[in-house]
Amino acid sequence: MLISNLLELNSCLLEFNSLVMYYSDIYTVIIFQICNTEGISVMNVIAKNIRYLRKDVFGMSQNDLAKLLGKKDFTTVQKWETGLSTPPLGTFIQMADIFKVDLDDFARIDLQSPEYQVKKSRVIANPGNPGYVPVYGKIPAGIPLEMVTDIEEYISISHNQSGADHDYFALMIKGRSMMPKYEDGDIVLFEHQNVCSSGDECAVRIAGDEATFKKVRKFDRSIILQPLNPDFDPIQIDSQDTSLPIEVLGIAREIRRKV
Repeated sequence: MLISNLLELNSCLLEFNSLVMYYSDIYTVIIFQICNTEGISVMNVIAKNIRYLRKDVFGMSQNDLAKLLGKKDFTTVQKWETGLSTPPLGTFIQMADIFKVDLDDFARIDLQSPEYQVKKSRVIANPGNPGYVPVYGKIPAGIPLEMVTDIEEYISISHNQSGADHDYFALMIKGRSMMPKYEDGDIVLFEHQNVCSSGDECAVRIAGDEATFKKVRKFDRSIILQPLNPDFDPIQIDSQDTSLPIEVLGIAREIRRKV
């Protein structure tokens, strides 16, 4: 009797699993045939979002993501990112959890869009999350960093950088004064420091004015803020002149460049 009941239970479980897989497949077909508000296939949106989150936000290789999802190798992820196939529902939910992204956003919204960047700044990547730092469009005069609201986006930083001993922020480079090393549109990651050495490339304020990014050169009686582009003039300040104090905000540590 017991064996008969166990066999019947096993049969029910197999049937249940089959139904779960069937409806999961049906759901997958339906969801990826839906179009978002711009008429773009959800399948294409997800392919783009997987690549963006994996590569640009979390810095994973395709193989890294495949291992987290229990896949044999990177080729499955590669097919998802090129739109050759779609992840099944369970894997789709698993990726949303790994990437800390809302399931509906993952399927329907271009996560690189300005609208989502605003939402992400409120929900996912906020200043209280040590894995992300703000990218400032500019640092206005007289406002402490933590009070600046001109935030372009948030970028992820490594676990080594997000420790308690380090404090980072980032600036979106605008202009040509630090070319060729730094190009217009580059994101530069700064370690927050109040002092620097001669030769450091720093975000600085002069007399509380709007922040600027220059190479700092220190001499006995003067400080020179040197652009790297020879077409731009350096700024020379008498180090004894208390009316023009220089405030170091941070030292450049890393360039993020989109291709």
